[in-house]
Amino acid sequence: MDSYIFYKKYIKDLRADQEMYYDGDFPMWSPSLKKQCEPGGAVWADAGTIIPWNIYMNYGDKNLLNKYYQMFKDYVNVLRQKDVAQGDKKLIQEGFCYGDWLALDGIDEQSTNGGTDLDFIMSIYFYVSVDIASKAAKELGKTEDENSYNTLKEQIKTAILNEYFTPSGKISVTTQTAYILALHYNIYINKDVLIKAYQKRLTNDAYKLKTGFTGTPLILLTLFDNGLDINAYRFLFNQKFPGWLYAVNLGATTVWERWNSLLEDGSISGTSMNSLNHYAYDSVCEAIYSRIAGLKNLSPG
Repeated sequence: MDSYIFYKKYIKDLRADQEMYYDGDFPMWSPSLKKQCEPGGAVWADAGTIIPWNIYMNYGDKNLLNKYYQMFKDYVNVLRQKDVAQGDKKLIQEGFCYGDWLALDGIDEQSTNGGTDLDFIMSIYFYVSVDIASKAAKELGKTEDENSYNTLKEQIKTAILNEYFTPSGKISVTTQTAYILALHYNIYINKDVLIKAYQKRLTNDAYKLKTGFTGTPLILLTLFDNGLDINAYRFLFNQKFPGWLYAVNLGATTVWERWNSLLEDGSISGTSMNSLNHYAYDSVCEAIYSRIAGLKNLSPG
């Protein structure tokens, strides 16, 4: 689907919100209706760097990237200010974050917050947005910025490794989503150790999806990219709760906000945050066309 015009408009909205109402940050949703919501926090606010970068990767429009490059810089500056205010540890460990929203490994399966530590998610996405800013600077020939962001990115990565990993490579946050984030963004000490631990996590979880809005969009990409194809297909073709085909078998023509928005008898599960048409879990389609079908960008555009 050619969504280029839509996303150009959406990026314009993001930038307007960022400049007029959020002092460089990004809102929970945009347009924010003149600041009718708070800043989005990690993952949600990082849409302000992730979406423009993905549009550049898919359409190769360097003019658009250049037009909104300051948007990246302003947001990274906000993240850096948060870091400095929290002790300049090159980590963001305090503040609002939706976390791994609606994951099944929270206090119970009906809770909104998943089990992945918020400080870990916030620090990972601090790294992600700085990394995107460095790549954008490189594409635009802004060498000084590129070098500055690369230095900061490596400092953040080192801080994450020191805070959340043992010297041998084990990770202290052991949820499915934590393993996915570390593997997907190449933040680890020993990849083999991490993959083995991730496989053990899946075994202990009886190969049931535990991921929420943060982990789910990346789970199939991560599995395919790390040679775990069998597990990727196991999740994709699973017909029981939790899984995509569970919904299809109950007559779904859209993707739901929760894995169990409907119960097996077809009744609404009664939980809050329960849209029957919600994109978050649908975003795994990227893995279907890019990893299974092979339609994957080798360069911007």
